[in-house]
Amino acid sequence: PQPQPQPQPQPQPQPQPQPRSSLPHALARTLTMALRRAMATVAKLSLVLALAAAPAAALRPRARSTIAGLRPALRPLRAGVDATPTAVEDLKAELLAGALAVGNNGVGAEPAAAEAVDALAAALEEAAGKRGTGAVPSGVWDLLYTDSKGGSSGQVGPLVGEVTQTFEGDRLINSVALFGGAFRVSLRAECKPLELEKGGRKTLRIGFEEVWVQVFGVEVTRKPNGGVGSWAMMYEDDDLRVMKTNQDSIFILQKRQE
Repeated sequence: PQPQPQPQPQPQPQPQPQPRSSLPHALARTLTMALRRAMATVAKLSLVLALAAAPAAALRPRARSTIAGLRPALRPLRAGVDATPTAVEDLKAELLAGALAVGNNGVGAEPAAAEAVDALAAALEEAAGKRGTGAVPSGVWDLLYTDSKGGSSGQVGPLVGEVTQTFEGDRLINSVALFGGAFRVSLRAECKPLELEKGGRKTLRIGFEEVWVQVFGVEVTRKPNGGVGSWAMMYEDDDLRVMKTNQDSIFILQKRQE
């Protein structure tokens, strides 16, 4: 008998690679867009809730100062400023009283009240001999008075917030808080002492870096913020700073007690 040919094994078909589905990527993009829209909605809703929860008094502009409220500050300044320690302390006390009497961070101050505060600040600077260390401050400082017309005064539309300056090393965080801190705008800047004194005053260079907004403690936006300014110290001690900015605005700040 003739040998029978053996059947040859048939090659097995190789599995073809399945095309990768783009569904996960499309789903991720969709979820990301939905999350961004949700965050924007939450930010808007949070601001609405903050406005609704705020007392009616907080939503009204604060009352403007009156001349009657500046009894000590409007006392006529004597010709020739006494430079004794007692005179410096007296002028400091009068300046603090005048700034607090104006109130509202100085926003909306009557011209005569603003002139009185400026005169007391100038008298204190003369009596103390342009006292200032030129070093970057430390701790937390509350704004009492300014004649600045910009946002540094704490004015946001018809409202005026609480302004604080917090120093961390050579960095400053300037914050404006409304509704008890439910809405907060903060700006970070670098502080550097200048080698040259401006008008005989120790001066700090302020380099702005970034600004961000928080609603109920949640950050909703942050962006770079360039620009450079300067602070020239008229008077400075452990708990009071009186300074002029490069825009010729006066600022009076008091250090918060720890």
